[in-house]
Amino acid sequence: MPWPDYERLVSGGDVPILIPLGSMEQHGHHMPMHVDVLLPTEFARRAAEQVGGLVAPPFTYGYKSHQKSGGGNFFPGTTSLDGASLVNALKDVVKEFVRHGARNLCIVNGHFENSWFITEAIDLALRELGWANIHDVKIVVLSYWDFVDQASIEKLYPNGFLGWDIEHGVVRPCRA
Repeated sequence: MPWPDYERLVSGGDVPILIPLGSMEQHGHHMPMHVDVLLPTEFARRAAEQVGGLVAPPFTYGYKSHQKSGGGNFFPGTTSLDGASLVNALKDVVKEFVRHGARNLCIVNGHFENSWFITEAIDLALRELGWANIHDVKIVVLSYWDFVDQASIEKLYPNGFLGWDIEHGVVRPCRA
């Protein structure tokens, strides 16, 4: 989008900006490494259509994948940020969108390990914006797994759900 169109949309502060945030990590032998970017980007796109928002370019890299959540940095291709790098980058992007005029932001998280660093980035951004006497910013964080209820899990896994750590990019053999 050309910057004059963007300026017109965000300068009043009413148009929400959705920021997809994922990671680059293994998801089994059968899936692309940027699944955690694809999912929040698509969720953000669909939500933006519903609320008249804008979707920012996604954060492709996230915090280190942990083995107990199905990842692990020992897989080739898994490319991670240190926590401080993620915090500072997200903090700066939030402050920049606010500088442009945006006042309603939504971080759409697609990688569990990002959660604490998102909170820290928002806290620091709001603190620094407060020093500039900007107090009217609202930021919401949505992680798609928060919307997966027990009925959905039972429908998707009729033979039993083994847990998020085991289901991370796993292909189960079909049972005829």
